[in-house]
Amino acid sequence: MAKRKKSNLQCMKETLELKPDHYWESPPDYKIFVAGRGAVRFNVPQNWVFEPQEKSFKLSQTEPPV
Repeated sequence: MAKRKKSNLQCMKETLELKPDHYWESPPDYKIFVAGRGAVRFNVPQNWVFEPQEKSFKLSQTEPPV
């Protein structure tokens, strides 16, 4: 049986605190980015900016111009 295409997906930014006994660690001056309920996880520099788009996320090194 074919899976239905999810055409109305929307991204949202949500910051969650990890439990004290978690095992994810990032190098100094980095933060952890997780997407897809843990399907993707990587470290990004602490000063990078996350900008939610309609159906994705945009990561950049500086704030976008106004």
